[in-house]
Amino acid sequence: MAEGGRLTLARRGEVQARRRRSRLCRELQSELSGFLDCHDLQVVERKSAKLEWALAPNQGKVIMPYVRIWVHLIWSTKNRTAILVDGLRQRVFTHIKENAPRKDIFLDAIDGTTDHVHCLVSLGSDQTIAKVAQLLKGESSHWVNQTNLSKAKFEWQDEYIAVSVSESMVDTVREYIRNQQEHHRKKTFKEEYDEFMTIYGFEILKKG
Repeated sequence: MAEGGRLTLARRGEVQARRRRSRLCRELQSELSGFLDCHDLQVVERKSAKLEWALAPNQGKVIMPYVRIWVHLIWSTKNRTAILVDGLRQRVFTHIKENAPRKDIFLDAIDGTTDHVHCLVSLGSDQTIAKVAQLLKGESSHWVNQTNLSKAKFEWQDEYIAVSVSESMVDTVREYIRNQQEHHRKKTFKEEYDEFMTIYGFEILKKG
């Protein structure tokens, strides 16, 4: 085939690709306009993500990162105050679990006692531990205060522990988190906290 013929075919392919992308954009924009009053944020976010993909310059080249990074997060109430009594504790944990997907956070397990929380999280490709911790803690404390579930101002401690979990240990950590009530009949949170600090070498970092 002559060079001119190859260029013509290439240009025709580019035009067809642009037309397909334009048609997809119009369809998605039309669908999104119908979701303006939709209360299901996850539906809107999925539609928006498709539109962003269609508008991307490299729309035809789908890049799919495969990421599996498990993190065990632990944080306490402010000054480790035992404020998460039975009724409040379950409402807070349920809210965190239900709110996590709206923040694109995969929260596999959550539990704790009156003064602290354990979470098992799988990080996304564009997420950092600090951001996930901030979203889970910040939104939940704001929600408790906004709904007046606590007579005193509700706050989480600023610091937290975050340790990686290998795939082979996910089930073990998941069960450990789910059995917090039983676990802390024999051990205080301070004892548990000190163990984590020693096992993972955090005490050395604090001294340094």
